[in-house]
Amino acid sequence: MSNSPDPSVSLKVYEFKTGVMNMNFLMGAKILKPSSLFNVKIYMGPTASVFVGKNITLNDVKQNSSTTRASANIQVGVGFDISKFSLDVRLEEGLTNIAKDGNGIANNSILFILGYKISGKQ
Repeated sequence: MSNSPDPSVSLKVYEFKTGVMNMNFLMGAKILKPSSLFNVKIYMGPTASVFVGKNITLNDVKQNSSTTRASANIQVGVGFDISKFSLDVRLEEGLTNIAKDGNGIANNSILFILGYKISGKQ
Protein backbone atom coordinates (compact mmCIF):
# COMPACT_ATOMS: atom_id res chain seq x y z
CA MET A 1 0.00 0.00 0.00
CA SER A 2 1.57 3.27 -1.09
CA ASN A 3 0.42 6.52 0.49
CA SER A 4 3.29 8.62 -0.81
CA PRO A 5 3.02 11.18 -3.63
CA ASP A 6 6.44 9.95 -4.82
CA PRO A 7 5.91 6.49 -6.44
CA SER A 8 9.50 5.49 -5.63
CA VAL A 9 8.76 5.76 -1.89
CA SER A 10 6.49 3.16 -0.34
CA LEU A 11 4.86 3.92 3.00
CA LYS A 12 2.90 1.39 5.01
CA VAL A 13 0.15 2.35 7.44
CA TYR A 14 -0.62 -0.01 10.31
CA GLU A 15 -3.43 0.15 12.83
CA PHE A 16 -2.24 -0.94 16.25
CA LYS A 17 -4.76 -1.72 19.01
CA THR A 18 -4.16 -2.64 22.63
CA GLY A 19 -5.57 -1.80 26.04
CA VAL A 20 -3.74 0.91 27.98
CA MET A 21 -3.99 2.18 31.55
CA ASN A 22 -2.54 5.69 31.99
CA MET A 23 -1.23 7.29 35.16
CA ASN A 24 -1.12 11.07 34.68
CA PHE A 25 0.92 13.57 36.69
CA LEU A 26 -0.34 16.83 35.20
CA MET A 27 0.08 20.40 36.39
CA GLY A 28 -1.91 23.27 35.00
CA ALA A 29 -3.51 26.62 35.46
CA LYS A 30 -6.74 28.40 34.69
CA ILE A 31 -5.83 30.95 32.04
CA LEU A 32 -9.22 32.55 31.46
CA LYS A 33 -12.18 32.86 33.82
CA PRO A 34 -14.65 35.34 32.36
CA SER A 35 -17.47 34.21 34.69
CA SER A 36 -18.16 31.87 37.58
CA LEU A 37 -19.72 29.35 35.16
CA PHE A 38 -16.94 29.24 32.52
CA ASN A 39 -13.16 28.88 32.54
CA VAL A 40 -10.32 27.75 30.30
CA LYS A 41 -7.38 25.74 31.62
CA ILE A 42 -4.08 24.44 30.24
CA TYR A 43 -1.89 21.69 31.60
CA MET A 44 1.05 19.43 30.84
CA GLY A 45 3.12 16.74 32.48
CA PRO A 46 4.49 13.22 32.31
CA THR A 47 2.34 10.14 31.87
CA ALA A 48 3.15 6.49 32.52
CA SER A 49 1.27 3.97 30.38
CA VAL A 50 0.90 0.30 31.21
CA PHE A 51 -0.36 -2.00 28.48
CA VAL A 52 -3.04 -4.40 29.68
CA GLY A 53 -3.93 -7.69 28.05
CA LYS A 54 -1.62 -10.27 26.54
CA ASN A 55 -2.37 -9.83 22.84
CA ILE A 56 -2.14 -6.91 20.50
CA THR A 57 -4.07 -6.43 17.30
CA LEU A 58 -2.19 -5.21 14.26
CA ASN A 59 -4.33 -4.69 11.16
CA ASP A 60 -7.09 -6.89 12.68
CA VAL A 61 -4.72 -9.85 13.30
CA LYS A 62 -3.99 -10.88 16.90
CA GLN A 63 -0.30 -11.41 17.58
CA ASN A 64 1.85 -12.33 20.52
CA SER A 65 3.05 -9.22 22.25
CA SER A 66 6.36 -8.00 20.89
CA THR A 67 6.04 -4.72 22.76
CA THR A 68 7.20 -3.53 26.13
CA ARG A 69 4.64 -3.59 28.94
CA ALA A 70 5.03 0.12 29.83
CA SER A 71 5.97 3.44 28.27
CA ALA A 72 6.76 7.00 29.31
CA ASN A 73 4.89 9.85 27.62
CA ILE A 74 4.33 13.58 27.84
CA GLN A 75 0.86 15.16 27.67
CA VAL A 76 -0.22 18.71 26.89
CA GLY A 77 -3.80 19.83 26.85
CA VAL A 78 -6.47 22.44 27.09
CA GLY A 79 -9.76 22.19 28.93
CA PHE A 80 -13.02 24.07 29.14
CA ASP A 81 -15.34 24.09 32.15
CA ILE A 82 -18.93 25.19 31.54
CA SER A 83 -21.05 25.06 34.68
CA LYS A 84 -20.62 21.47 35.93
CA PHE A 85 -19.44 20.08 32.58
CA SER A 86 -15.80 19.75 31.54
CA LEU A 87 -14.28 19.08 28.10
CA ASP A 88 -10.55 18.41 27.76
CA VAL A 89 -8.44 17.76 24.67
CA ARG A 90 -4.99 16.26 25.22
CA LEU A 91 -2.10 15.38 22.96
CA GLU A 92 0.12 12.55 24.15
CA GLU A 93 3.59 12.02 22.69
CA GLY A 94 5.40 8.77 23.44
CA LEU A 95 8.97 9.10 24.72
CA THR A 96 9.60 5.35 24.81
CA ASN A 97 10.08 2.98 21.88
CA ILE A 98 7.45 0.31 22.65
CA ALA A 99 8.60 -2.18 19.98
CA LYS A 100 11.16 -4.64 21.32
CA ASP A 101 12.76 -4.94 17.87
CA GLY A 102 13.54 -1.20 17.82
CA ASN A 103 11.26 -0.15 14.95
CA GLY A 104 10.57 3.27 16.50
CA ILE A 105 6.95 2.69 17.48
CA ALA A 106 5.71 5.16 20.11
CA ASN A 107 2.43 5.54 22.00
CA ASN A 108 1.05 8.76 20.41
CA SER A 109 -2.57 9.69 21.09
CA ILE A 110 -5.21 12.40 20.95
CA LEU A 111 -7.61 12.16 23.88
CA PHE A 112 -11.05 13.75 24.25
CA ILE A 113 -12.37 13.74 27.81
CA LEU A 114 -15.88 14.73 28.86
CA GLY A 115 -16.63 15.11 32.55
CA TYR A 116 -19.41 16.10 34.93
CA LYS A 117 -18.79 17.50 38.44
CA ILE A 118 -21.10 15.92 40.99
CA SER A 119 -19.97 18.01 43.99
CA GLY A 120 -17.60 20.75 45.03
CA LYS A 121 -16.92 24.19 43.57
CA GLN A 122 -17.73 24.96 39.96
